[in-house]
Amino acid sequence: MPNPSADQLLQPDATELILCDDNAFTCETYIFEPSAGEQKLGYLFAAGEAENRDGVGSELLDTIITAIQKEYFRDKQRSPETSFEMALHQANLILHDTAEQGLRDWMRHFHVTVGALAGHNLHLSIAGEAKALLSRKNALSDISEGLSQGAITDPLQTFSQVASGEIQPRDTLFLSTPAFSEVYRPIDVTRLTLDHSATTISARLGQLYKDQRQKNPLAFITVALLPQYVVKPSSKAASAAAPVRRNAQPISQDQLRPRQPLLTHRSMAQRILLFIAQLAVTAWKMIQFKLWPLLKHGSAKGGSAVWHASKATGKNIHSLAKNRQGSKSVTFKAPTISRKSIRRGLAFSVAYALSIPLRVKQTFSALPRTSKIFGVISLLLVITLVASLVLLRQKRTSDEDIQRASELLHAATTKTEAAETALIYDNRDQATGLLKEADGMIAELAATGLYKTEVAALQTTVVTQQDRLQRITRTDESNVRLVTDLGTLTSKQPRALFMVGETLYTTHPDTNAIIQISPDGTASVVHETSEGIGFITGGVAHPSDKTVVFNTSPAGVATYDTVDASLAKQEITFSSSQPDIKDIAVYGNRLYAYDGAADQIFVYNKTLRGYSSGNPWVVDESFPKNTIESIAIDGNVYTLHSDGAIRRLFKGESADYVQENIEPSLAG
Repeated sequence: MPNPSADQLLQPDATELILCDDNAFTCETYIFEPSAGEQKLGYLFAAGEAENRDGVGSELLDTIITAIQKEYFRDKQRSPETSFEMALHQANLILHDTAEQGLRDWMRHFHVTVGALAGHNLHLSIAGEAKALLSRKNALSDISEGLSQGAITDPLQTFSQVASGEIQPRDTLFLSTPAFSEVYRPIDVTRLTLDHSATTISARLGQLYKDQRQKNPLAFITVALLPQYVVKPSSKAASAAAPVRRNAQPISQDQLRPRQPLLTHRSMAQRILLFIAQLAVTAWKMIQFKLWPLLKHGSAKGGSAVWHASKATGKNIHSLAKNRQGSKSVTFKAPTISRKSIRRGLAFSVAYALSIPLRVKQTFSALPRTSKIFGVISLLLVITLVASLVLLRQKRTSDEDIQRASELLHAATTKTEAAETALIYDNRDQATGLLKEADGMIAELAATGLYKTEVAALQTTVVTQQDRLQRITRTDESNVRLVTDLGTLTSKQPRALFMVGETLYTTHPDTNAIIQISPDGTASVVHETSEGIGFITGGVAHPSDKTVVFNTSPAGVATYDTVDASLAKQEITFSSSQPDIKDIAVYGNRLYAYDGAADQIFVYNKTLRGYSSGNPWVVDESFPKNTIESIAIDGNVYTLHSDGAIRRLFKGESADYVQENIEPSLAG
C-alpha cells in the first residue's frame, strides 16, 4: 500500500476569536476554505483592526478582504504564490482609489495580516502593525517581523512584502491584530498550544484575556496544524457552506469625504496681509453702515431747508411787486429755456469743474502746516491700503494656482506610479485607465506653466509606460545604426523595402533596377532595367519561396527570384477592365490583390506561368471596401482603411476584431 503524501497528512484546523468592546475600533477575522477544484490554492486567512468611524472601518475591511478573496481564488490554474501577490495588488489599488476619493483617515490606524496556506507552504503579508506568530514546540516566534513599514504613508505600499516558508505538523499559527503580544506572554501561549485543537486553544486564550481584565481590542485566528488522525474539525469549519464569512458591501460614495483640518498655519507675512484685509473690510462696513446714513440724513435736511427758504422768498417778492404797482396785477411767467441758455449752463458747469483743482489747491494752501502733513500721510496710507488690497488679491489668486498645480502634480505622480504597479501584475485595463487619467492631469498642469521640470519628467514617464503597455519600441540616435547609403545608386528615396531571409531588397524608382542590401551593409544592383513588365509600383516579399512579388503599372504582376536573380512577368487576368491595383499580399500559393477600380479584394491561385482568374473575396455587402488603403494576411485578411481603422475578414465575412488604441495616436 503506498504511503500517503505529506499534504495528505497535514490538515489545518482554524477558528477565530474577537475580543473588542471598544466602540472606537472594529476588529474582524476571515476564514476562506477552498471549494472543489481549488485545493491547489489551499486556505486563506485574514485578521484586521481599524478605527470604527460610524461603520466605515468595518466596511473598508470587508471590501478589502473580499477583493483579496475573489482575486486569490479567481484563477485555479495559477500558483498560490502568484495568486497571493495578485490579490494583495488588488487590495493596494482599492486602498489607493479610496485615498484618492478623500478617505485617508484609515491610514493612521489600519492593521491587517493576511495568510495563504497551500499544503505545507505558508505565504504571509502584513499591513500596519498586525502580527503573525508561529508556535513550534516550546518557542513562539514573530514571523511577521520586518514585513511592514509600520505607519502607512502610501496606499499602494500598504501590503508591500510577502514572506513564504514551510510549516510542520503540530505547529500553531496565530494571525492577529497588534495587541496579541501585549496581552499574552510567550510562555503562556506555548503552554496552551501543546497538542490541542484550534478551538481549545482559542477558548483558553479567551479565558486568559478575561482573567487578566484586558481592555485592548484584539482579534486573531488560530490555525492548528495537527496530523490528520489527531485533528478534530471545528464546528465553524464543518458547518461553513461558503468561503465568505459575511457579505462585504462596498463603501458608499457619501462616506468618502475628507476631514476638515483643525488648525491652519500661516506665515508672518500672511498674518499681516490678513490683518490689513480685515482692517479694510471693517473700514468699509463703518463707512457703509454709519457714515453714509449720517451723510444722507444731513443732505436731506439741508435740501429741505433750502426748498422752504426758496418758497418763502418767492412769496415775499410777489407781495412786494403788488404793493409797488397798486391795483395793477403782476403776472409772473415761467422763464423759457433757450439753446443759448443751455450753452451758457454747460459752459458754466465745465468752468466750475475745471476750477475744482484750483479750489482744492487754495484750500490746501490755507491749511496749517500740521494739517498738511497729516493730510499727505493719510493720502499715502489710503494709496498703500488700496495697493495692498490689489496685491493681496493677486497673491491669493497666485497661491490658489500654485496649490492647484501642486495637487495636480501629486495626483498625476500617484496615478503614474499606480499604473506602473498595475503593469507589474499585467493588469492592462487598469493601467490604461490610470495612464489616461494621469495624461489629462499632466495636460492641465502644463497649461498652468508651473513645475515645468516635473511636468516634462512625468510626460516622459507616461509615454514610457504607454509604450510598455502597447509594446512599442521607440528609437533614438543612441541605438540607430546606418546600414548602408543608397546615394551612390539612386538619387531618390526608395518606395519600399522587402526582406527575404537576412537580405533587404528595394527598387530604383526610375529604372526598375533591383538593389540588394547584404547583412554587412553592402548595396549593389542585382538586376538592371527590365523590359515588358511595366513600371514597378509596389510589392510584397514571399520568404517561403525566396521571391519578391511586384505589382506594376500598367496593371500587372512580376516576380523576382532572389536565388537566380531573375525577374519574370506573370500572366494574370484582372476582373475589371481598367484595374487599379493599390496593394497586394501573398499567403501560401495565393495572391490577394485590392483593386481600387472595382472596390474589391480578388484572390488568385498560382499557376506555372502566373496566376489564375481572380475570385472576389469580400462577400459582406456592408463592409466598407471603398476606403481600403492596405491589406495583410495571416489566414485572416486584415484591411487598413483611410480613417485609420483596422478590420478583419474571415472567409470574406466581417469578423470581430478589437483594435487597441495607440497613445499617442499615429497620425496619417
